[in-house]
Amino acid sequence: MMKQCENCLAPIESDTGTSATCDACIDIQWDMYQLLQKSPIFGEEMDAFLKERKKVLFAYSWWLDSTVVLHKLNQECKNRLIQLFCFTVDHGYKWNQAYKNIDNIIKFEELENQHTWIDIKNKQSGEKENIKLYSECIQQNMLPCGPTCNKIIDSNYRRIMDLYNEDTLITGWDTPKFNKRLGRYSILREKPEFTVLRGGLAFWMDKESNKNYLNDNQIPRENPWCGWYDTDCLIPWTVLRNLVEKQNYSYNDICKDLPQIIWYLSERVRRWIIDKEDALDKIEHLDIANDSSYHEAMKIAHSDGK
Repeated sequence: MMKQCENCLAPIESDTGTSATCDACIDIQWDMYQLLQKSPIFGEEMDAFLKERKKVLFAYSWWLDSTVVLHKLNQECKNRLIQLFCFTVDHGYKWNQAYKNIDNIIKFEELENQHTWIDIKNKQSGEKENIKLYSECIQQNMLPCGPTCNKIIDSNYRRIMDLYNEDTLITGWDTPKFNKRLGRYSILREKPEFTVLRGGLAFWMDKESNKNYLNDNQIPRENPWCGWYDTDCLIPWTVLRNLVEKQNYSYNDICKDLPQIIWYLSERVRRWIIDKEDALDKIEHLDIANDSSYHEAMKIAHSDGK
């Protein structure tokens, strides 16, 4: 069996040396993270940002973290008399129930006049339309999560932000990035074209507390049955169903054939969003699409969203 990092799930491929820690865990400076875990610095960054704003823009996907951030951000904006605008990107592969859920949640938050749908299905990414790129991922059993999807979404974020005349976008992401300008980890991810503020991290949340938060506040979001791979997209769990039906996957198989899953879970283990034992269990028991969502995704994939 491949050697595994003592902190996260990442494989350690080198046979040299005695380190049992992967490069990613070393790079994020583990001791520094242990200090930051008890520090209010991320919340302070959000507070400083909101103090300077009369309006803010939030990218609402409807996934678990995004829904909790929307509710908390909406409360903060009301208390501070800040206008909150939000949008949802329609890439063609949201679960059918997601559209109903989003409408219900937006009404619950009383944001009907401040929410916009942004359709990117027929927008070009390179030589192909986005919907065709995503459909090919399902047809070829490839997970687009990571660079492929990030490139598509980021290119559309800039266009959307221009519509609102904003240079900073709040998202539901819950993992920090090292900010070179600040010389430390931050909720601010400064890209050449714009800045992303990671709201999930600012409110310092984890998956379990988010589920409880939805129930406690009676937020009308139905479980999408995508389990730990908490996404607004049908593609990952459809691809996983295709793959799992063909063969059983071991840890080594996952590392080789589905590295995105190792990356996704490891990132969250490193940031204490989920426990390592829980992450290992999720590898052994991959969640896959239920029948209704699976057939919905396959129908879209073979019609390119038409």
